Amino acid sequence: MRARSALSLTIVGAVACTAPPPRTTSFDIGLGPTVRLAVAGASSLEPAVTARNGEVVVSWIANRDGRTASYEAKSVDAGAAFSTPRQVSGADLRSRELPASPFTEHLTKDQVVAAIGLAEPGDVQATLDASKTVVAVWTEQADGAPARVMLRRLIPAQHGIAAALPATELASEPLARHPVVAAVSGGVVVAWTSGADDRSVVEVRRVGLDSICVDATASDHGAHR
Repeated sequence: MRARSALSLTIVGAVACTAPPPRTTSFDIGLGPTVRLAVAGASSLEPAVTARNGEVVVSWIANRDGRTASYEAKSVDAGAAFSTPRQVSGADLRSRELPASPFTEHLTKDQVVAAIGLAEPGDVQATLDASKTVVAVWTEQADGAPARVMLRRLIPAQHGIAAALPATELASEPLARHPVVAAVSGGVVVAWTSGADDRSVVEVRRVGLDSICVDATASDHGAHR
């Protein structure tokens, strides 16, 4: 299956190290089910996702008749299932530790955009997984086709990207947009907005990733351009 082959490569020849880190999770490699989060009678927009010690929190803005409020749902099993959404304060949201950006002076967003094959940065977001690979998510849409939420793992080099693994489609649906990603043990959790603004929901999908042997200090000769 294409999705599994894109996510379960174990050793990458572009870099060198003694052994990949072990997977320390019980969920499978590949795509988990899509979970829908929504507030009755409101549109749900602008998701954010944080993860720490197996707990995943997805937060978003709910708009009902022009009035907005912040909501969140929690998972204690690395994104397999979520609690009923609850309203939270701005202070609660500010206390959440957002995923650290993988972008540095040696790895820029423009390099990631080029490595995944996009002409424009658009809504590309990225994080570092347990193997220290860059996991990028974005949406793309051809004329007349549904939007696709995409994921791609990138093998970093000392200055830029050494290699890009095949892209994986997480969803294909009208008006999918603004994906965000956070790393969990054994993979990542991706959230995005789906549907027209007046009835949008947040959708979440866990993606199990195999360990990859990466030496982040490897030479970037022949890195992906």
